[in-house]
Amino acid sequence: MKVMNVDEIERKIDEAIEREDYEHLRVLLKEREKLLKDLSAEKLSEILEKDRERLRIIEERKSSLFRELSGLRNIKGSLQKNIWTRGDTIGKG
Repeated sequence: MKVMNVDEIERKIDEAIEREDYEHLRVLLKEREKLLKDLSAEKLSEILEKDRERLRIIEERKSSLFRELSGLRNIKGSLQKNIWTRGDTIGKG
């Protein structure tokens, strides 16, 4: 893997979030962590602000996924109920 500077990593972090590529995001965050100790207070502050916005985006996606999962569980329950209540009568009428 090519050694990236913090600005490249920051750009790639945003791209990974946009693509919902969370495995790559984890790798990028680990790479960025190695560079944090050498950054200025101003750059760290800038990254902190970006991370707050990134966290907001990820929280919104998480909420959306939970709503979708809840809907899928309801659909699954309805389908299973139909199979359990009507499955025994198919072909008997």
